[in-house]
Amino acid sequence: MRKILVIKGSPRKLSFSASLADKAVKGIKDAGGTVEEIVLENYNIKPCRACNGCEKSESICTVKDDMAFLYNKITEADGFILASPVYWFNMTAQMKTFIDRWYALYMKDESFLRNKTAGIIMTYADEDAFSSGAVNALRTFQDIFNYCQGHVMDMVHTCEENLKDKNHPIFEKSYELGQKLVKDSKF
Repeated sequence: MRKILVIKGSPRKLSFSASLADKAVKGIKDAGGTVEEIVLENYNIKPCRACNGCEKSESICTVKDDMAFLYNKITEADGFILASPVYWFNMTAQMKTFIDRWYALYMKDESFLRNKTAGIIMTYADEDAFSSGAVNALRTFQDIFNYCQGHVMDMVHTCEENLKDKNHPIFEKSYELGQKLVKDSKF
C-alpha cells in the first residue's frame, strides 16, 4: 500500500489549492493508498540557515523547530502531493521554506527522494501559468525531484476563476492525480 504525503502550502485554510488537494486525497484513498496531510501553516518551520550543521551533526538538522517531526514523514512517504497557490510569481513562502529544509535530508542521504513520485497542484489568480509565475514553481519542483532522483508524475494547475465552478474538469483531474500516484507509479 503506497503512503502519500499531501503537503498544503497555502496560509489560508479554505484555499483553492487546498480544495484541489482534497480531491486528490479522495483519489488516493479510493485507489487504496494511505494519506497523511500536512498543512504547513500549522507548523513552526524556520528557514535554512546554510550553516551546514547537517553535514556535521548526528541529527538531520541543527535548527530546532517542527521540521524534526516532519523529516520522518518525508522519508517514510512513497509519494507526495505538493499543493500551493502562487504568491508573487512562485510557490508560497511556507512551501518554499519547507522545501529549502529538505537540503538537510539531502546532505544525510542524497537518495532520499529516489524512486519517489510527486504530483504538483498549483492555483493562480492570473489567466495562465506563465503570466502568473506558476511556471517558476512548477519548474522548481521538477528540478528538485530530478536532482534527487525522484519523479514529478503530473501537474494540475489552473486559474482560480475556474475553481468557482465546482463542476470544472480540474477537480476531476486532481482526483485522477491522486489515483495515478497510487496505481500508476513506475517506482
